[in-house]
Amino acid sequence: FEVKEGVKLPIQGVCKRCGYMSSNELCKACMLLEGLNRGLP
Repeated sequence: FEVKEGVKLPIQGVCKRCGYMSSNELCKACMLLEGLNRGLP
């Protein structure tokens, strides 16, 4: 396994809601909770 130059890896950030590490604005858990609270599948 080797990482080629010029390939962008996801930037590690934190969830804006709970502070857990996430490459997105919200982590998967918060996204799931948001979907459940909205009533979406």
